[in-house]
Amino acid sequence: MHNTVYLIYILGMAYCPQCFNEWQKNSHRYEDDIKLQNENHINWYKNHKFDVIE
Repeated sequence: MHNTVYLIYILGMAYCPQCFNEWQKNSHRYEDDIKLQNENHINWYKNHKFDVIE
């Protein structure tokens, strides 16, 4: 287990730093995804029991 994880909420995945770097090399930024993230990210974190400071 790593102390640092990267949560990719749109995929419902969490990656260690090494796996995140590999994923990031092949990922694509789609404008529709960015809009969805901006609209829904707070609710997603709350629904998955993360502490959210607004």
